[in-house]
Amino acid sequence: MQLVAAWSGVEPSRQKLIGKGRLNLHKAPLASLKDLGLAQGASHTLMLLGTSSARAATLATVRDAAREEAAAIEERRSRAEKYTVRYRDRKVAQRQSKYRFQSVNPIDGLPDRDKAAALLARLAEDPGVVAVLEVRA
Repeated sequence: MQLVAAWSGVEPSRQKLIGKGRLNLHKAPLASLKDLGLAQGASHTLMLLGTSSARAATLATVRDAAREEAAAIEERRSRAEKYTVRYRDRKVAQRQSKYRFQSVNPIDGLPDRDKAAALLARLAEDPGVVAVLEVRA
């Protein structure tokens, strides 16, 4: 395994060999190739899984940076929630408003009195008009 480590740059404790057949690849990482069941001169196909120490350190650094960034994003999100504007439902606010027109009557002498009364009623219920009444009253 030391030979594989020298060739691949993956230290023996990080190596995992995968092979086909009756190979004792589950043995200790410091075992020799003969102990693993690999005969000299025989043809075996093996796959090495492992990460070099330098690559593992780089991955750990990237992982730590990602965690810090996620924590910063979460902190900004929680801070933003404090100052989030809560919108009221205008229809509910309009019904709950204590400021209203006392009466809505069109001027006498208009040619279409019913149409004028409908327009005034619609304006009296308009969310913008009700909001102005609440602010200015």
